[in-house]
Amino acid sequence: MSSLNNGNGWRVATAVICALITVVTTLSLFITTGLRGDIAKIEDNLYDHFTNAEIHIPRAQVVSQAEFYMYCYTADKRTDEILEEIKKKR
Repeated sequence: MSSLNNGNGWRVATAVICALITVVTTLSLFITTGLRGDIAKIEDNLYDHFTNAEIHIPRAQVVSQAEFYMYCYTADKRTDEILEEIKKKR
């Protein structure tokens, strides 16, 4: 306990704490880098999977996003019109 009173113990404790923080930071950086690499591999595999799926689908079955939104819009409008007609007949 006397070594803590003259300051040497605190110097050792501070050095140990700094070393632990450095080790934890370094390990977390390596883990993060590894995760980013794994995510990139997954994204590449998904891209390959989707492009392979598109190759095997007939072109007539592929719908663009704009066509899909237009279909949804017209379907919603038609549903609204049908509901209005039902309300008028009641």
